[in-house]
Amino acid sequence: MTLTQLKYFIALAETLNFTQVARDFYVAQTSISYSIQVLEHEIGVKLFDRSTKSTHLTPGGHLFYEKARAAVELLTRAQEEAVAAMETATIMIGCSRLCSGTQFYHSIHALQEDNPKIKILLAASEPEVDLFSELSAGKIDIGVYLTNPFSQRLQPSQYVTRQFPVDVPRKMIVSKSHPYARHKAGLPPDCMKSCQRITYGNLEDILLCTPSADESTEAASRPLIAKDFHSLLDMVGANLGIACLPIVNDLETETVCTIPCLEERAPEHFVALAVTYAHNNPSPYVARAAEALAKSYLSLLS
Repeated sequence: MTLTQLKYFIALAETLNFTQVARDFYVAQTSISYSIQVLEHEIGVKLFDRSTKSTHLTPGGHLFYEKARAAVELLTRAQEEAVAAMETATIMIGCSRLCSGTQFYHSIHALQEDNPKIKILLAASEPEVDLFSELSAGKIDIGVYLTNPFSQRLQPSQYVTRQFPVDVPRKMIVSKSHPYARHKAGLPPDCMKSCQRITYGNLEDILLCTPSADESTEAASRPLIAKDFHSLLDMVGANLGIACLPIVNDLETETVCTIPCLEERAPEHFVALAVTYAHNNPSPYVARAAEALAKSYLSLLS
């Protein structure tokens, strides 16, 4: 029985709504259901009567709720007092280059302001396979990345992921000397048909953003693949082609800039931001920092 399980149970007892509880804790609804099933098995009492239309506390659930709520309040106060008494903790946050930038640094600043006892160190992790291996090795405490089929296959089950219901649109990265750089309001993706495309791949050459079905020209169907984000920016800056990637922030350097990609809907490759931390990390600061970072990101991007 864990404190997190009890918090899920209390929230569900008060709302009787699995969807709302999952949304409030930034987890999948299946995680809430599984947690309640494990809790019921551990204490040997059925806590909820569930049907397709409604959820209700059982008599045993009512009794357990009153005791559990008091226990969680006591444990939460104890944890807060223990944390307040601790020396400054250091948390290493690894961030995918596609997520870093203005909003990321504002979120980190807000986290630091709200938690003055936390010393935050930042590290760009690229490609994302390095981010997960660094989490596994304990080199970083929290990872920030964009969800996609590739990262979901990499993510081991011992990590807890917070996902945000915020679509991340694609943006065009072009050289400042490219004619497209003048279109500050944005361009439709069709304009890439006549351009050499530069895309961002991982170590296994799996493209993170592939051309759409109607981009059938040779330039679009045979993109140049950059192994890291710095190389992609260098290639675009040298006017070897243009890139179109889902990135959180606007980007501008001495040689490149970003303009909106005016598409009807966000592509399916990247659907949300995610914050991940090792479930067995002993620091009481890590889970709190991940939750705070999630809320900060959500407020900035909503």
